[in-house]
Amino acid sequence: MAYIEQQIAQLILKHFSEELDAFEEAELESWLAASPRNRRFFDGLGEEDDFIRLLAQEELDRENRIEQKILQKIQEKIRTSENDGEDGFIPAPAKISRIRRSMWIAAASVIIVLGTGIYFWNRADAGKQERKPVLVKTANDVLPGSDRAILTLSSGQKVELNTRGEEVIMDGELSITNDDGELKYAASGAAVLNTMATPKGGQYKITLSDGSKVWLNAASSITYPTHFEGTAREVSVTGEAYFEVTHDKTKPFIVQTPGGSRVEVLGTHFNVNAYGDEAYQTTTLVEGKVRVVKLSEAVQLQPGFQAKVANVQGADSSGDIAVTEVDVEEATGWKNNLFVFNKADIPFIMRQLSRWYDLDVTYKGEIPKRNFLGKIPRNIPLSQMLSALKLVGVNFEIKDKTLIVSGT
Repeated sequence: MAYIEQQIAQLILKHFSEELDAFEEAELESWLAASPRNRRFFDGLGEEDDFIRLLAQEELDRENRIEQKILQKIQEKIRTSENDGEDGFIPAPAKISRIRRSMWIAAASVIIVLGTGIYFWNRADAGKQERKPVLVKTANDVLPGSDRAILTLSSGQKVELNTRGEEVIMDGELSITNDDGELKYAASGAAVLNTMATPKGGQYKITLSDGSKVWLNAASSITYPTHFEGTAREVSVTGEAYFEVTHDKTKPFIVQTPGGSRVEVLGTHFNVNAYGDEAYQTTTLVEGKVRVVKLSEAVQLQPGFQAKVANVQGADSSGDIAVTEVDVEEATGWKNNLFVFNKADIPFIMRQLSRWYDLDVTYKGEIPKRNFLGKIPRNIPLSQMLSALKLVGVNFEIKDKTLIVSGT
């Protein structure tokens, strides 16, 4: 089967846009395997600034029909390559490694400078099955975090939690199930306190005895009764947690955070960020209603809004609560395995990377004052994450467990 320029260009464009169906993907893989020249041409596209800029513009402004410009550019490059004396582009049945493709997409798919910031985007449709990148650790690189935590039982015994398979943990007569990154409690037995804590580079999920679900981000903890008794369901949290609370109008659900703040709810979905190294504690409501209380002040949130209370360690420690409308996806992206940035500065990003990749961060020299927009998957090696930031004049060096950040 002969491949004409337009067919090849269409396949390549749909590949980088993550729109290939199974048949088209097989066609492209056969063409790539037909000749080393085909592969060199294809690999080079992902490194060309002109092609990257056009592809980014195609996503940002479909109405301008930039897609045709991309196709024309690919076809022009194919014609030029065919006329330079080497063997032409030919098809042949074979399969190739998808490492290059996975790494290119995971690193951000497209990177384009916008004013004083940088924009990352990934065109994978939400309805498509996630395609996880192949994680290849290079020299002096750091792999992303994983599902792991430490469970402290009422006796003080500590149990390491991970995804090694289903197991039953006993706390006295209480049976606790640990299965594939999730801890599960049954609504039975006497109420004793347990604590689950994630280290830097860890995350975990828990289903409480009432059916409420909690996701813990890295360097976080939750203390809770193994069975809820009395008139309220009360837990305490440090770090960051996402809650899906089971509705029970007879027992309000209360989340206590450091510094005396609390969140009161009957049944809803919300995110609490109470890291000590952030200037503010935030509660972001996804659906339902919550009431945020600090000292004598209380506010009720609507979905899409965030309550912000000053951390004693990081800012004015008054009880004032600020309420603003926010990008919910930015606050909850970590739960969906994404870094989501909306006008985020470098120190904010570095704090997130420090927790997820289990690193210390130090700064050297003057760091550019840039704001960043976009989404990057959390399941990629640190080097791929940092490669995007380098485009705006930020340099990085990894020494053991320390990330050194410097300007150009």
